[in-house]
Amino acid sequence: MTEKAVWYYRKEDQKEGPVSHEELQGMLDRGEIDSTTKIWTNTLEDWVAISEVEHFNLSSLDETPTIEVGKKKVSYVRETDEDYVRPRPWIRFWARMVDYSLLYLVISLLSSYLGFLFVPLQPIFGMLILFIWIFVETLLMISWGTTPGKWLLRITVKDEFHQKLNFSDALNRSFSVWWLGMGAGLPIVFLVTMIVAAVKLSNTGMTSWDRRSNYRIFHGKVGVARTIVTIVYFICYFWPFSWGQFEMMQVHG
Repeated sequence: MTEKAVWYYRKEDQKEGPVSHEELQGMLDRGEIDSTTKIWTNTLEDWVAISEVEHFNLSSLDETPTIEVGKKKVSYVRETDEDYVRPRPWIRFWARMVDYSLLYLVISLLSSYLGFLFVPLQPIFGMLILFIWIFVETLLMISWGTTPGKWLLRITVKDEFHQKLNFSDALNRSFSVWWLGMGAGLPIVFLVTMIVAAVKLSNTGMTSWDRRSNYRIFHGKVGVARTIVTIVYFICYFWPFSWGQFEMMQVHG
């Protein structure tokens, strides 16, 4: 095989190509295909995984991936790479707070509409929100590959093969975050687990649940616009929401 060899590859069960060796390597470097992608050239008897062909450099999978979006190239830093440790615990925290607050708002509005108030049961309501989010997050991750908070702050979660999480992986990760990261919402306990998780993430570049299942975390550049949107969101969220909670407590106090 030479640099000028013509290659074909399978993507979503469709034959693609022909492409040159250099083009195929570039697709591998950018994350458009992975090590399990089946490839073929006229010197091969059958389709084989690209990882089985020694002429391709798989070390690029351990480097900072660059994904091309339109005419722009977006660089992502993976927190599990030793040379590119960028844990960003606060970004992950605020992304999760966006997700929790949205679910909290939806359930609060629904409960108010049905005439059921959770004000006297606030701690239990918070624990319920965290538990329900396990299943909401799982469905979002397997269908859309992200959540509102992760999308806003440009966090991407992939499995060890750089693919979208399947149902089992997504559910397992959500349960792990609920228990190991949020302490199931139990008073005081959740503060301890959040601090421990943040310290581990800052010190090692990985959370315990991502390390255990070898999940890959990518962080894109948030930028000024998304930062402003996030700040405005929380201002608009907490001000009227806090006022409404205060009014209900006055009425039912």
